Amino acid sequence: MGAHIVSIDGFFFPQGKSYFAIIQTHGYIQFMGWIGLFIMGVSLYFFPRISHIPIEAKKTNWILGLISVGLTGRYLAHNTTPYISAPTVFSVLNWIIFLSTVTVWIGVLFYVGSFGKAVLKARGTSALEKLNPIKGFMFMTLLGWVVYNTVQVGLTWEMLRSNSLILDVLWNEWSLQAFTLLVVIPICFAVSVRTFPLYLRLAPIRWQVEYLAMLYAIAIAMELLYLKGWWTIAGMILRSVLVIWFIWKIDILTRFKAPWTHYQKEPFKLDRQKQPRDGYPDYGEWGRFELLVYSAYFWLAVAMILDIFRIVSIYTRLPILIYPDAVRHLILLGFATMLIFGMAPRMIPGFMKKKMVAKPHWVIWTFWIGNISVIMRVIPIAFTGKSFTVFSGALYGLSGIFVLIALVLFSINMWKSTVVDS
Repeated sequence: MGAHIVSIDGFFFPQGKSYFAIIQTHGYIQFMGWIGLFIMGVSLYFFPRISHIPIEAKKTNWILGLISVGLTGRYLAHNTTPYISAPTVFSVLNWIIFLSTVTVWIGVLFYVGSFGKAVLKARGTSALEKLNPIKGFMFMTLLGWVVYNTVQVGLTWEMLRSNSLILDVLWNEWSLQAFTLLVVIPICFAVSVRTFPLYLRLAPIRWQVEYLAMLYAIAIAMELLYLKGWWTIAGMILRSVLVIWFIWKIDILTRFKAPWTHYQKEPFKLDRQKQPRDGYPDYGEWGRFELLVYSAYFWLAVAMILDIFRIVSIYTRLPILIYPDAVRHLILLGFATMLIFGMAPRMIPGFMKKKMVAKPHWVIWTFWIGNISVIMRVIPIAFTGKSFTVFSGALYGLSGIFVLIALVLFSINMWKSTVVDS
């Protein structure tokens, strides 16, 4: 759907009846299907193991089933309604959209409830203490799941009640921003704190992550609650500064600090004759996954810097106009998608008891094609919006094809990695 939308805009094709419905469905499927299910799958496997807090396995099938059925129903119904003129059929399809959204919401409640039940069982134990540095980010993530999906249920009910073709635009945009700031960024930060020192041999986390999480939560509240104009502006700027500070503190882009192995009482040695890659603990069996991780955090830093300039330019009337769609694509395509492309080859084969990714050399191709797609998607709209020239429109329109190619490479590699003989 994303490739379809950008091709319409970039190549000046007619929008058609379903254009705006597709845009809203695309956002919902991207958040709940692509980013959401990946986050759920990794967290349901990963966090019980680092905290020793068990989560009931039988709930996983219910979570996946409910969300998959709901996403499918909403996708089919919402993209069909613009072509229906019969009032009865139109009403039935809107009911399907609403009930599908409720189904996804129930699946999310199962997911959030599973984590909540596990945490309550572990209260007062040393297992829960292992999550202390990131528990603020985890709480924000669980809250974000509930907020986003509850708002989506309300929006689809209002669309049903008013016989509308699309969701309320302003509230839908607010829910997308809430999901980005409460789910996407915090969960990625939580995973980064727990895994990057090991996977990338970075410096140990010896600073107060929980304080940053607290400040970030305050900034998000100021931004999303719209208390007063200046409070919102201050929240947006504070949020951007804190994200940049986090990137600096984990040393992901600079690597100025000594790795955690430097602080070991005894030299870090491996009994194997084969030497690991220089600066990394692996032997290349996961491909150059780190390049995708670095690029993800680079794009996130760029997004935050541009967002600061965007906010300042709006409220100081400086002649610098940065379009919010560019910032959003930097976060969702540049940061979230590139991070999935990078972390999945490193983590998923291990979850499946495999010792390597099926095609390690495909990971570098995913890196190049994926990042080219980010450049093609963002540069044409960063300063001029969708006022395309023929050249900039072609770049924007073709960016969807590049994303699809990267996604196909990634998907085949992940599928093969579940059956490769290690």
